[in-house]
Amino acid sequence: MMEDKDVTIKYKNQDQIKEACVSDMAYTFMQGLINHNDLDLTSMHMNLQAMQAGGYVEAFAKFVMNKTNWSNIKQKMNMLPRIYSWFKARKELDLDHQTDTAPVTPTTEEIRYKVLVYETTENGVDRMKWKAPTVDLLLKEFAETKYVGIVTARDKEIAKTLTTTSIYEQKHFDKAKEIDRERIELGVQDILKKPVKQGRIASLDEYREKTEAVREQMLTDSAEILHDQIEDTSSIFSYEVLEKSDPANFIMGCLTDCCATLYGAGAGAMRAMIIHPDIQPLVVRDFDNKIISFGIIYVNREQGYAVVNDFEMNKKYVGKEKQRKAIYEKAMQGVRAFVEEYNTENPDKPIRRVTCGISPNWEAINDYIKQNPQSEILKAPNFNDFHYAGSSSAWSGDWHREQYEIWRMEDKNENELQF
Repeated sequence: MMEDKDVTIKYKNQDQIKEACVSDMAYTFMQGLINHNDLDLTSMHMNLQAMQAGGYVEAFAKFVMNKTNWSNIKQKMNMLPRIYSWFKARKELDLDHQTDTAPVTPTTEEIRYKVLVYETTENGVDRMKWKAPTVDLLLKEFAETKYVGIVTARDKEIAKTLTTTSIYEQKHFDKAKEIDRERIELGVQDILKKPVKQGRIASLDEYREKTEAVREQMLTDSAEILHDQIEDTSSIFSYEVLEKSDPANFIMGCLTDCCATLYGAGAGAMRAMIIHPDIQPLVVRDFDNKIISFGIIYVNREQGYAVVNDFEMNKKYVGKEKQRKAIYEKAMQGVRAFVEEYNTENPDKPIRRVTCGISPNWEAINDYIKQNPQSEILKAPNFNDFHYAGSSSAWSGDWHREQYEIWRMEDKNENELQF
């Protein structure tokens, strides 16, 4: 309200109708609260009820004019806009047309302006309870994310993921929600109906157990090999064909040190792998289940081929040849698993070959990709077609520059291709 210099309101003063700027009245009111702790808040609220400007939220006014709340707000004035936005978002929430039944979403007028609190009773029972908001409860809720406009459980899921990166601001969250709505409205589904995900080794102990037999066959010095295996724990990777609805798609560039970020040069690529029906993200995870590499797979259903844009990789693996090779091998296993599952579900129009582009940013795993035969350029989407206003620059995609054949369907009389 203080920032709005254009909106004016009409009010009655001694039987006269007067007009005043909302920002001036709001500023005077807030200054009065700061300077006069004995201000009659109840009567002040009655006076402010006459405000019918678009930004006026009665529940927020009541909240602010509670002496206990205001005492706490004065210690955290920078949180006031966030608190106001929370109340305004709840005011604008359409309770009659809820599509998300998760408990984080108010569904009745009674809980519209309440906070969902997770508690553990004295008996150790976890429960959820709607409570009237206080500054402390709101700050606890805000601590989970730095964004405003979280109304549904899906909003919270996206915000939680975006919060893990320090470069994303409110505009990134707003854009992510917009793209997510676009995906839903278009009815885009995964290319695969079944998720392709490599079974993970749950612990180092399990890893040791599974490799003990191989170790005994390969080397007699078990103590030395055990030492090597422990040092090489970071090279245990797994692949996963990521669902298009996974919020990690919005921060893929942050995880792999590339431009596939909201409002980055690769924003078009990021949006394409979420809303394009024939594009699927493939990721490689480390032992801690963190995404450290990814590729964007495009499938030409009619002509029976697939193209991977490239395989970007987190820069912490620069110079670590053993890990880089393991990442490449996992990526290739993921490609093969994807193709096999796709062909099982589409036997009449299978994928017969897969090519891969090369990243121009840094070495990544380009040297391993280039060990495969170079291919003619198979047509793939132009990421410029998926850019939107505010992106830093245009980028068509790496698969348009050069491609290498990383998989080909075996002939009946040939052995299976080796990578």
